[in-house]
Amino acid sequence: PLQTQFYTHICTGTLKKVEQFIKKHPKLLNEPFEDGSLPLHVAIDLHKKSIARMFIKRNADAILKDSKNLDALDHAYSAGEQKIAEYL
Repeated sequence: PLQTQFYTHICTGTLKKVEQFIKKHPKLLNEPFEDGSLPLHVAIDLHKKSIARMFIKRNADAILKDSKNLDALDHAYSAGEQKIAEYL
């Protein structure tokens, strides 16, 4: 499925690869994965700063909450990503 491919690209892909994927499938940007996590949150948790910034520039909804009721700012602080927290 597309969401599985998207998740894999976020976890293992380059910024360019993720950006190409999201250009083809923009609706996936704010769609939760099966586990309830969101693409922006996954990028933040994995310390993929460039991917997280690109998601934000492409209008990822930073206030969406995941299945644990956490938003992007919560994830940034939890992951120790001060720069992303400031960017949000």
